[in-house]
Amino acid sequence: MLLLNTTTDKIQVITSAAATLDVNASFIDITNADPPAMKGSTSGRQNTAITTATTTDIVAAPAASTVRNVKALNIRNKHASLETDVTVQFNQSSTLFELFKETLAAGEELQFVEGVGFFKVAAAMTELTTGAATTAQIAAHSADTYYIGIPVTSNGITRLQAGCYFDWTFGVTKAAAGTAAPTINIRFGTAGSVSDTSRCLMTLAAQTAAADSGVIQVQGTFRVVGASAVIVGRASLWHQLATTGLNVTTTGYQLVQTVGGAFDSTPVGSILGLSVNPGTAGAWVVESVDVDAVGLVF
Repeated sequence: MLLLNTTTDKIQVITSAAATLDVNASFIDITNADPPAMKGSTSGRQNTAITTATTTDIVAAPAASTVRNVKALNIRNKHASLETDVTVQFNQSSTLFELFKETLAAGEELQFVEGVGFFKVAAAMTELTTGAATTAQIAAHSADTYYIGIPVTSNGITRLQAGCYFDWTFGVTKAAAGTAAPTINIRFGTAGSVSDTSRCLMTLAAQTAAADSGVIQVQGTFRVVGASAVIVGRASLWHQLATTGLNVTTTGYQLVQTVGGAFDSTPVGSILGLSVNPGTAGAWVVESVDVDAVGLVF
């Protein structure tokens, strides 16, 4: 329990950044008799909004001849992206005692419960479906076309960590037209479209003027995350014709690997997606795109 025994005792919070915090304190006031008398005790609460880096009173001192028993504290960082250190201290007549210190990311909460103590509650994160997520048919196209993207932040918190990877697999058919070298871009941004910046470009070998069908698998692995994130991309193509159609390689299979340049993977609302350009007159038809994400933080 946390007991405030005098008119100069109070509980305070120190915040290190200008995040937006909501604080709720619940307590019972008991007459300071000898022994204390529960009869006549009253319950109370104190709500406090914090928006600056400062020291804030979150449980005021009790009245004279009263003991204030703090039953619970809830301190939630509701800022969209900013984290802050939160230090809970007992102020006993201006003598300070640090009770607990924790860093709260956006959406996280620090709680105190009588009989349990202090603990941090993770932010609620929206569900992300992995596995066989399919899009509607992507009709014949010969320009850069966005296939599917996956949100990688939730409530301001990134799901990414070094070593996580994304896997897109799709079947493709082409008509006789189209001889360009197809390009594949792993894109990162907030639009979820081809306007997002390409962070890893893979260029396959040239096609030939022959009808063909095949399967393409694209994997993007985060070697590094954060302010200098790096994606390693790998595109694999299997197709029916040996040296014509979708690819001029001699085995009916091609592998292309690319290491992208450094970029910031931390912006709120970021989406990792795939776009494919079969080139002029390529007219690829893709019936569905299956995507999987492995190793994300939940």
